[in-house]
Amino acid sequence: MHSPEPKEFGVNSQDIEWAEKIERRLPRDVFVVSAIAWAMYALYALIRATTFHIEAFHFESLFELANLFSLVLVSSGYLVAGFAVVTMTTMIAYVPCDLMLTLLMSRYRRVQRYRKAVAILRAWWVRTQREFWLSLSGKQFEAELAGVFRNAGFRAELTVASGDHGVDIWLYTERGKEIIQCKAHSGRVGPAVARELYGTLKHFGAPAAILASTSGFTKGVRAFARNKPIVLMDLSDIILLQERNPASNSRIATQTRQTEPSQ
Repeated sequence: MHSPEPKEFGVNSQDIEWAEKIERRLPRDVFVVSAIAWAMYALYALIRATTFHIEAFHFESLFELANLFSLVLVSSGYLVAGFAVVTMTTMIAYVPCDLMLTLLMSRYRRVQRYRKAVAILRAWWVRTQREFWLSLSGKQFEAELAGVFRNAGFRAELTVASGDHGVDIWLYTERGKEIIQCKAHSGRVGPAVARELYGTLKHFGAPAAILASTSGFTKGVRAFARNKPIVLMDLSDIILLQERNPASNSRIATQTRQTEPSQ
């Protein structure tokens, strides 16, 4: 999978450092600006309520003050002005600060696009490592394997645990609706599992089934599956499928591990 370069996204190392600096400052500065804005508004509303005998804390007054406050901060530079806009939107709609930065600053947007590409590469690479797959629980293994098949261009649907009847994933192929059963056991899968899967295949009338295991299969399983529409998929097969089909979008499974590719 192609390793993204900052220049491909119109950024350089200085841009990335600039974005990191903003993110470090943002929580503190937004808190200070918000506190000042609310204090000014409370004082303003109190004066109006006392002087004109009207109900305090009208939203119209809040907008007026927020706009005035933003104009004052413009003189300090566009970054501080951005904080003012963030403050106003946070007060009225709780819009996340990083989203507002993305909307306000094209430079920050370019850095975010580069970061997203790096995250996709990292998530793809992690899933080519045996340690990642061996660390998964049963349900995590099912979700991750479904994601690998989706990245390969298939429609893969996880089943409801309480009523799967031995089916963990439904895989839609040219042959029809196929069965995938996942086993994240510490020991090799034995023939009993394969016989049960074959019964499930017959029950649903599926054209084929895949038995996926992170720990491999015994010779008895391989002998039983021979000449039957059952494909045995071990960890090497899963990693090979992952390597052949790198993610081309932001569909990344839920729990990315901390392991990173070497630079």
